[in-house]
Amino acid sequence: MDLNLEVPQDRELQKKRDAQALQVDITILNEFLEKIGNPVTTSKKQISPIFEEIILIKSHINENNGNNEIKITQIPPTELINNTRPKANDQYGNVLKRLWQVSGKYVACKRFDTQQTQKFQEQLVLLKKLNNCSSIIKFHGLSTLEWGSGQCTVIVYEWAEQGNLKTLYEKFTIDWPSKLDISVGICRGLLFLHGCDIMHHDVRCENILINENLEPKIANFRLCRPIHDDKEFKNVSDPPEHWMAPEQFRNDKKVGYYTYKCDVFR
Repeated sequence: MDLNLEVPQDRELQKKRDAQALQVDITILNEFLEKIGNPVTTSKKQISPIFEEIILIKSHINENNGNNEIKITQIPPTELINNTRPKANDQYGNVLKRLWQVSGKYVACKRFDTQQTQKFQEQLVLLKKLNNCSSIIKFHGLSTLEWGSGQCTVIVYEWAEQGNLKTLYEKFTIDWPSKLDISVGICRGLLFLHGCDIMHHDVRCENILINENLEPKIANFRLCRPIHDDKEFKNVSDPPEHWMAPEQFRNDKKVGYYTYKCDVFR
């Protein structure tokens, strides 16, 4: 079937512009790496504290293995103040921005629409256990807020002032030092998760939140599972196919199951 696609006349010109822009980025990156020395060596110095955190959290998980009785903080609605004027409600999709009086900091109140199942409770317990890592979004607890014509349960997280990484890239030009810091922060969070034998399953720009200091926070643990639950690849339609490792997309029988490499590929 003839799709009758037209080839833009300025395609060659665009290719030259893209090549020039890429060369500029490469030059800037090389200059930056020369200034800071070996970034890998610098990153290695951060590895020991990360593993110390992992040892602590794994011991905590082992102590509570099979026990989901970890106390989840219930935050009184009166402590969550709408202090975001001149914006009347400061709503971002299914998230409300509120000032938590106890901490004096802004928090994100995410509406939870589905039924509070056992899986939901397990996710909350997991989030609570992962609060020790600064590269993972901090979970504060649960609350109830007025929403529309009624009330609903909300999950209260730390507030990420800059939104997600996708939004940050679309709105701003990010310099190479910041790009490197963000990349190291994401790797730090993944290292922590994998060290705790947890797979995220949906690492992409929209699930990396950025705070006011441009520090990345891995978020959205809807699809996460312990590594021992990944005996085989899951439905390829969730999460989006664009972010899948090739072996997962092909349902590669040689690999057979979801690995750390699949998580990192995203």
